[in-house]
Amino acid sequence: MEGEFRHIKFMEDHNLTIDDLPNHIKYQVAGFNGYYAAYDDISFEDSKEAGTVKKELKELDWQILQELEEEFDELLEIPEINVGKKVSKEVLGNEELLLDELVKRGRTSHIGRSELRDMGMETRIRNATVIGKYILKKESMFYHRYSIIPLKEE
Repeated sequence: MEGEFRHIKFMEDHNLTIDDLPNHIKYQVAGFNGYYAAYDDISFEDSKEAGTVKKELKELDWQILQELEEEFDELLEIPEINVGKKVSKEVLGNEELLLDELVKRGRTSHIGRSELRDMGMETRIRNATVIGKYILKKESMFYHRYSIIPLKEE
């Protein structure tokens, strides 16, 4: 399960150690590690309880990743796209590069519409929108959160 955590992947990809982190993120990581160790030690008889704990770990992981991305934003190589309202083939190509970068960093779920717009996404995103070799799929009926799903190659 440890390979699933995005903040760990982010730290490995950018050669960051705990010592490189500001104190508030160190505390979050220490809390996450303690919670994860407790999760490993517990044998769950109820798979529903195990699923709940795993979901909480993933939420903590996501929060830490957000903090890391804010703190170390200079390490991120997301292209800025700013052209007029008309969406050209060049913009769609840049949007695919944006999705490539997000997938490379492990950010494939819980991505907000406003986050995508801030990164330069200009395509109108619907329930399932194809951009290059990816599908942006809406995760919830009430919130604008999306997942990036790679198209199957034939």
